[in-house]
Amino acid sequence: EADAAVSTEEKPVQEKSSSLLSFVKENRMFCLMLFGTIILFISHNMDGNFLINEIRNLGGDTAIMGLVAAFTAITEIPVMMFAAKLPKRWETVQYIRLSLVFFTLKILAYALAPNIPLFFAARTLQAPSYALYTVLIVRYADSVVDRKDSAKAQSLAFSMTTIGSVLASLIGGAMFDTAGVRTTMLTAVAISAVGTVIALAGTFSKHRT
Repeated sequence: EADAAVSTEEKPVQEKSSSLLSFVKENRMFCLMLFGTIILFISHNMDGNFLINEIRNLGGDTAIMGLVAAFTAITEIPVMMFAAKLPKRWETVQYIRLSLVFFTLKILAYALAPNIPLFFAARTLQAPSYALYTVLIVRYADSVVDRKDSAKAQSLAFSMTTIGSVLASLIGGAMFDTAGVRTTMLTAVAISAVGTVIALAGTFSKHRT
């Protein structure tokens, strides 16, 4: 019984996680980064949600769209499998910054691709953008947010994808119908660039030790 009492006393007390409002106040830079990723995921999902429009604009059909979607997913696999083996000379935040830049470069490559073969080639940029971000965002969140709020930080980070997808559907659907594919995709590039700048600014915060 004495041992049990000692064991109970030595057990660390888990801190209560912050409310959402407190979390935002305590992690302003991280939340700024998340705001930037919402904007990034608008452009990311303007591609993903309306891929058939891009394919048809290049002379393809639904069969080609299926191949493009499969190829895009395949390019993500190496990053997801070997993320733990990324060179250690760069910190997690540096890889996150790299992925944020590649989000915009990726959309630019999609917008400028003049034919199906080059559009396929452009899809390889999914690896250093979306795939790299996805596999490292949890590690990054843990490095800048107090441990008691790690779960909330991770949940918010992945929620940005959903918010971006909803906004992309609202914005992209109307634009593809009225402005055309090329104009819409170039607009997506501009949106992505804004998101990249904001998200990059948010990564310049003091890391938790």
